Amino acid sequence: MKVVIFDPYAGAAGDMFIASLIDLGADKRYVRDRMEEIGDELGGIDIEIHAEERGGIFGTKIDVASEEKKRSYREIISVIESSSLNFEMKKDVLDILNIFMEAEASVHSLKKEEIFFHNLGSSDTIVDIVGAVSAFYNLKMNEKTVLSLPVSIGGGIIEMGHGRMSAPAPATLEILRRFNVPMKYGPVESELLTPTGASILSHFVDSFIRYYSNFRVEKIGYGFGSKDLDVINALKVLSGELEEDLLIEEICLLETNVDDVTGELLGYLTGELIDDGAMDVSIIPAMMKKGRIGSIIRVLCRKEDSLNLIQKIMRETGSLGVRYQPSLHRVIAKRSIEKIPVEIGGRIREVSVKVATDGIGNVVNVSCEFDDAKRVAKESNLPIKDVIALVDNEALRRYKIKKW
Repeated sequence: MKVVIFDPYAGAAGDMFIASLIDLGADKRYVRDRMEEIGDELGGIDIEIHAEERGGIFGTKIDVASEEKKRSYREIISVIESSSLNFEMKKDVLDILNIFMEAEASVHSLKKEEIFFHNLGSSDTIVDIVGAVSAFYNLKMNEKTVLSLPVSIGGGIIEMGHGRMSAPAPATLEILRRFNVPMKYGPVESELLTPTGASILSHFVDSFIRYYSNFRVEKIGYGFGSKDLDVINALKVLSGELEEDLLIEEICLLETNVDDVTGELLGYLTGELIDDGAMDVSIIPAMMKKGRIGSIIRVLCRKEDSLNLIQKIMRETGSLGVRYQPSLHRVIAKRSIEKIPVEIGGRIREVSVKVATDGIGNVVNVSCEFDDAKRVAKESNLPIKDVIALVDNEALRRYKIKKW
């Protein structure tokens, strides 16, 4: 399986994405032309792309300078939609801008139009996104699986328009939260991940991994950032091939035994743990000491969520301790969400299904997405179990899976 893996060990910004993909092999002239087209329409821009060496590592650096001119939401959208970018590229640019915009709107309690006016006034942010999207498509990364290691956010106190606070910026943190992006503190006391970088990363990455697994490297790119840090300030990107479609993921296991908690409370706790980031929660009936009937609460989670979930379990159940296994590995099938047409209630409807494949690419399971099933059940006035059965049967037929 052809994959691209980002390694944002020193964070990420818009210019670092562009530089890393050019260093990986994207056509510099093509990317510059797309950026200049948008930048000129927004009032003028100056772009410099050059090779650079830092700490014995050779990579690419891009500098973008634009006029500080405020523009409205409609002006920005109009420029992008009337550009020579193809339909898919325009959609990706607008989707990334929307991620940025919604995060800013959320943290500042403003309307989208106001966010664009204040925070996307200079061309730099928009042109950076256009450059990243252009390089992405020039490398045909839309035909590959895009993975990323956890992103470093830096640390320390940063200066903002309305005061000083700890890194990362609120909009950056909101994007990481919304897209469940794994982050790590450090490795230096500086803001390493920008809202633009977080928006691009969360949009393009299909899945986050903890480490390289069964990966054969073919090309490497380094995109240098503008800051001078104690580590080499670069976004590293690797292109190559995974030897199999099964991914190995590192997770944590939390367990505790309880014999004095009601079923209602256990049901409530299950929902709370899932909402707080648990990957899976199981309640297992068990016989405790002195013949008491109780339950084992078992939780699978990511390492960064473990402490919060442990505290939640102890607070809600009154348990005096939680068993913690910090490093388990699980093999997971490659999964994707696809839409298929299904006749339901006398109409053809598009319904999402989850498709899982094995280590050699064979489809091993398909299942209807529950949220889509709920929507269709309401629209068609049919029981949700009937909708799920219709979708599953059509998916099994379409993907030629036999259920014995």
